[in-house]
Amino acid sequence: MTTGKGLSEPRCGWRISGSPVKRLPVSFLLAAAGRAFEYAEILEATDRLSESNLIKRGRSGDLFRGRLRDKSNVVVKKIDLSSSVEKQERLVTELGVLGKVSHNRLVPLLGYCLQNKNNDDRFLVYKYMPYKDLSSFRGLESDGNDSSQSLDFVRRMKIAIGAAEGLCYLHHECVPPLAHRDIQASSILLDDRFEVRLGSLSDVCAQKWETESHKHMVSKFLRLPL
Repeated sequence: MTTGKGLSEPRCGWRISGSPVKRLPVSFLLAAAGRAFEYAEILEATDRLSESNLIKRGRSGDLFRGRLRDKSNVVVKKIDLSSSVEKQERLVTELGVLGKVSHNRLVPLLGYCLQNKNNDDRFLVYKYMPYKDLSSFRGLESDGNDSSQSLDFVRRMKIAIGAAEGLCYLHHECVPPLAHRDIQASSILLDDRFEVRLGSLSDVCAQKWETESHKHMVSKFLRLPL
């Protein structure tokens, strides 16, 4: 099914106040997804999506560093909807997760831009994480480096616990339970106090925790640079 915004409905369902799991229209998701940015604001904040502001290119979209008119720093994800139907589904999924659930271990979604008549690019705007993600610290040792940016044992434990708290919220406090499905170093974001915010939520999907599938999931070990 396609919405008036040109977006396909997500495959995952969401429960509203105890009612059966159902698909929600994009208009419902947008009501809780923060501010609606104008396309001109996105271009201004990112210096017209310049390569100098490009953080990285990802499977679900390209990330750009941005600065809003109020001087706040943000990260802008550009999603080219013309490239694949899968990216449309990922966009709707991420809007659904970050617009529907709220937790201090999830990256804050500040808003979106879906009104763009110039091309098929759509945008999500997130709070900027000063220490980027855990993959940025691979190979960084405390010796010979600024101690304020090194991962000592205490910080490593803090990061591990923070990531576990975020997953615990998705698995046990959301109805229905949500599986992240893309936990890796690059999806564990770090704010200015090294507090964890889980990102890369475009793969999240509602799960029905059957006994065997649950056992299968917990039997897998994920190796992170901690």
